[in-house]
Amino acid sequence: MPPRTVVGRNPDVTENCATPGCGEVDAGAIAAAAGLPRPQVPRGWIYVVVKASTLPAAWYCSPPCASRGIALAQLRLTPQLGK
Repeated sequence: MPPRTVVGRNPDVTENCATPGCGEVDAGAIAAAAGLPRPQVPRGWIYVVVKASTLPAAWYCSPPCASRGIALAQLRLTPQLGK
């Protein structure tokens, strides 16, 4: 078995992001926070959808924030009855 790698605490992932609009569901709110003229998200943002989660799909500003969003959505999965 290969040795286990322990990753140190990353404040970008474990703390709330300071980027305006990160984690928003509505592209219009992100555009307003970023000062963009029309409902769009800034280039490079990541849209996260986790099927069967009670959390809605949302936009994240970076891969660490998107990873956090995925993890939170996975913690809030709805039970699949009859499976």
